[in-house]
Amino acid sequence: MAREADARADSRLIESNTLRACERYYSDPVISEATRRIWVASNNGTDYTNAAIDSHDRIITLNCLDGIAVSIRQHASALHRKLKQLGVTRRTGRPIKMT
Repeated sequence: MAREADARADSRLIESNTLRACERYYSDPVISEATRRIWVASNNGTDYTNAAIDSHDRIITLNCLDGIAVSIRQHASALHRKLKQLGVTRRTGRPIKMT
């Protein structure tokens, strides 16, 4: 029972972290300003090769997107572990594999 409770708590924590990472993209003023400057410098998203795009703005945006990707991957891995514990397989009958 304790193991299942710990697993549920871990799953809720990972899900919460994923949601926070996604919400941060829309609510963080630093990210909003960086993406706005990239949009303007890229001629409204038509030319991302423009040298006027500040590298710090690119890094801020990519770091945020990386955080979202890591959170989603952690959530998917936790879900995979849960499904594996339950013995759930693909429709093909083969076990689910995560790389």
